[in-house]
Amino acid sequence: MAAPDCSSSSAPSFEICWQPGTVIRLYRGSGAAAGSLDGALAIWDAALLDPRTPDLPRFVETTQLAQADYTVTISGGGPYCGTENGGTIALTTNCSFGARRGELNAALAHEVTEPYGFSSGLVSGHGKSGFSDHCLNHLQNAGNAINGSFCQHELEIIHKAYGYRQTPIQNDSAGFWARHILTGFDPSNGVLPPDASSTMGHSSYRLEVPAGSYNIEVRALPQSGLTTGIPQTVNFPVCTGSGGGGGDDPGPLRIKEPGGVSPSAVGGC
Repeated sequence: MAAPDCSSSSAPSFEICWQPGTVIRLYRGSGAAAGSLDGALAIWDAALLDPRTPDLPRFVETTQLAQADYTVTISGGGPYCGTENGGTIALTTNCSFGARRGELNAALAHEVTEPYGFSSGLVSGHGKSGFSDHCLNHLQNAGNAINGSFCQHELEIIHKAYGYRQTPIQNDSAGFWARHILTGFDPSNGVLPPDASSTMGHSSYRLEVPAGSYNIEVRALPQSGLTTGIPQTVNFPVCTGSGGGGGDDPGPLRIKEPGGVSPSAVGGC
């Protein structure tokens, strides 16, 4: 049985409560039938089980109460809300703090985000246009939904806290949650190709962007072996085809050297 011992981290709204590689054990208590934890565990495994982040703490079910870090109890037929108190995570249909509810898997997956290390569950500005509103821990201020999966913003916070993300996360709350995050870019050598041309040269990288008018922030941290250079952040305003020049297809965006993209970058917007 492990005991959470929380300390501050370099990521916003997150504390390191578990050492790398820790297995956090959940026990089925009163009202929790066989298989009732499986869906929530699958949500967490889908986010954490990645060969590139091998030592992230993760949740498993145990059948031994003496080995459990948390006991899960379930009452009522749902939809559910929950609380954590003294090592017991209680899911019920009647909570005193509001009307927010979710199906069993989402409610339990959300409820263990705080024991995992997240210290804030709501973000000012959620529900407004452009904000990430499909997160598991950081729910919308507006509405009563509990989502059933992590958003990339939350994964970036976890990765930063445990040292898998090197570049900083600006702790400006609403600004961070409104930024689009590029995922799925995984070069074979693990780094972007070096720009070996003259100072007047540049490298271009192609990515598909969602429709809309917004800002793309690109952060670069030069690194060679154990030596790192000075990080650089460049902002590119983007306007895709749906804003007045490309129909329903948002089209591709080419990000070039700083200054190479104008405020009306794509599709004649």
